[in-house]
Amino acid sequence: MRRRSIAALIATVVMASAVAVPAVAQDETVLRTARLSDGFNQCHPVNAQTGNQYQWWGTIFNWLVKVEADSRTVVPDLATSWATDDAQTYTFDLVQDASWSDGEPFTADDVVYSVQWYLDNPDAYQGFQPEWPKVASIEALDDYTVQMTLDAPNSRFLGNLAGIANVILPEHVLADATADNILDLPFALCDPDAVVGTGPYTLENYEPSQLVEVVANPDYFKGAPNIDRIIFKDFADPALAIAQLESGELDLVFRVPPDEEARVSNIPGLTLVPSENPGIVRIVVATEKSQWSDPKFRHAMSAAVNRNGIVDGLYQGNAKVLHNHPGFEVTDTSLSTYDPDKARALLEEIGYGGETFKILYDASLPENQASMPLIQSDLQAVGIPVELVPTPGTGDFVDKLFTYVDGEGRALGDEGFDVATATTPEYDGFMHIGGTEALHPDVSNTYYRAPNDAHPKWLSGYNSDAIQDLWAAGRATADAGEQATIYGELGDILYTDMPMVHLFVPNIANVASDCLGGEFDIHLSERESFMDVEAWEWTC
Repeated sequence: MRRRSIAALIATVVMASAVAVPAVAQDETVLRTARLSDGFNQCHPVNAQTGNQYQWWGTIFNWLVKVEADSRTVVPDLATSWATDDAQTYTFDLVQDASWSDGEPFTADDVVYSVQWYLDNPDAYQGFQPEWPKVASIEALDDYTVQMTLDAPNSRFLGNLAGIANVILPEHVLADATADNILDLPFALCDPDAVVGTGPYTLENYEPSQLVEVVANPDYFKGAPNIDRIIFKDFADPALAIAQLESGELDLVFRVPPDEEARVSNIPGLTLVPSENPGIVRIVVATEKSQWSDPKFRHAMSAAVNRNGIVDGLYQGNAKVLHNHPGFEVTDTSLSTYDPDKARALLEEIGYGGETFKILYDASLPENQASMPLIQSDLQAVGIPVELVPTPGTGDFVDKLFTYVDGEGRALGDEGFDVATATTPEYDGFMHIGGTEALHPDVSNTYYRAPNDAHPKWLSGYNSDAIQDLWAAGRATADAGEQATIYGELGDILYTDMPMVHLFVPNIANVASDCLGGEFDIHLSERESFMDVEAWEWTC
């Protein structure tokens, strides 16, 4: 980031994004950033689907609470304080001097609206789910106090409120939104004239798959931001982003590809910021399909993949082998230790007939580009023919991921569609990358509960009362010893049934300009990093 002439700044951004951007004042400070994973998507939480959204939403919107850089410590945001005696009824005191970016005051009615709209329209949500389905009732006690009563005690509720889909929305702008029209509203489509938030920045320009541009909100209730303008760029080709780092056209990049780390570490004025990755790389198996329904088939897949070979060879040791959901303590690796002979014996034991296994994956993600041929080779070496099904980007991947056909060939939405026989014609398994499951075992529950009828099978198609009861029991107690026992039993079930074949997780490499200062920090879950962006400074 530099103070640059208008002509130079416009020329740089046009070359980078192939779209025109508004002119900026000559003395503005402009931060140019990119996250080399997934895409931008839309501006309403019904379509909260990507980590990139999480980052720039953090400049426009607020949550009741947010988290510090450890991604675990809960601190105030729109709520200044909170209280609960039983982990079931929560009372939130709200900030009293916040306003929406159109000048309307923020009040408790906006919180009630945000929660109640979900409760009235749960089927509208197509991505990450909010915490609101756990709310049995909500009321505004006065203009700046909200009380929520949950359907059951939940010691994880407060920490989960910092999730992307829990942003607070403006009732006065979206009062007429319905499940039928929400995706077509200018707000959801990121029309800068329609998007209203309480955040430190306001939306000035949105170009799908190109860039998002936000400008400082001088009336932000926590104080005007120090950086005047932020441009979030989207890159289909990570190599272009690296080239822009070298040419000084980017100042902050998240998720640098592993094979580019050495290159960017030698760029003057930039610092490589490595961090652990709380996410996953795994194959999610369509367990409802009869040929993949036997856990021993998934055990064979797991034993076939040389995780250590990928970690050591592809990532040069800058990754960690996974055997189960990373939030659970690993006590047994016998089903996932590399053993091709064991994999072949398991396949023979179940009478596997050599059916082709189709793996859907997003080819735009760096984690997939190099690892997929290795995974395919390992599986085929034990006798599982693998057809790779790449998509050119996140949007196409999500479309295929949530394409369902029932036993009679009817598609989701067709008259007579049978949810009970729904399956996925596009794939038998898919590569699932990202997330923050290492933060807590409860985070993994998201991937085992269908959010609504628009996702009739949800990810692996695997679920049971037993695992849901254990998750509920873990939330119901704040006692660490009780939780350890509960999550130990739950982890054993998930590992044995293995609907998802966990593989590895690469460390995250981020790179930042040496001029970024103030309270600049990269969160453990780096997609949350812009939650306190108003306190960042440009020190050069």
